[in-house]
Amino acid sequence: MRTGLQYNIHVTKNEIRNAGIDILGAEYEEYPFAGSAAVVRISHSRLEQAVLDGALDDLSLCGAEVLVIETIGLKDAREAEDLLKLLIRCAPGFKDRGLAVCIENGYAEEAGKIYRGALGDGTALAAFLGSLNEKAGEEMFGAAFNVGCARLLRLQITEHMKALGKKIRVLYLSDNDGRYDLRQMPYTFTTVHSTNCAQWEEILEYVSSLPEEIFVIGDIRGTFASSPAELKGSFLDLFAAVLEEWNSSTKDRQITLPIEDVK
Repeated sequence: MRTGLQYNIHVTKNEIRNAGIDILGAEYEEYPFAGSAAVVRISHSRLEQAVLDGALDDLSLCGAEVLVIETIGLKDAREAEDLLKLLIRCAPGFKDRGLAVCIENGYAEEAGKIYRGALGDGTALAAFLGSLNEKAGEEMFGAAFNVGCARLLRLQITEHMKALGKKIRVLYLSDNDGRYDLRQMPYTFTTVHSTNCAQWEEILEYVSSLPEEIFVIGDIRGTFASSPAELKGSFLDLFAAVLEEWNSSTKDRQITLPIEDVK
């Protein structure tokens, strides 16, 4: 398991590294300003233009290993079908440049209300990946599971992770209150509307059954955006401690737990 932080403009690269944390992920709009990052994420709405602008060349030249397609705002089956066709057109370019591609679970919003949208849950995303890989003729597309999006939709997270199984290659960690996409530190919210929603132990246990090369990335921009400058170092140290706990606990569990045979 490779662990690190999603770069964000609210803390400096030196502050992140001084806390002993790797910058493992970056948004397409902030790359390569973020520095070298193994996992780069781009919105589905920006993908086609980025391809036309030669972004794939930029990513591969800068050492990116995985391209994550964010699906926040993907509303219905028609939009999902349009994305599938675009990804199939782009598949040869992804392969030529050695980029692994992962599709992320998201959510949709209309009139201030959050709903699942086309790829908001694990079952829908698994079916989408099945169609995508079938049309591609090989298993070249995987999943990026965003815990924060799942929390926002109040899903039973591990059930939706199990629907994707070993297709999960990237795991984004963040916490939300079930109403807004806050992107807070893991363990921030233990209840939502008086309902116990602390599922982190279950998530950690399931991650232990996944392939060791999975990327685990803290997407906690909201924590740093809303905290005073004097506290940012403390929050970085706290997140470093979370990653250390996850790394040590995962290694212990991988020794004692059987690997699930999830298709």
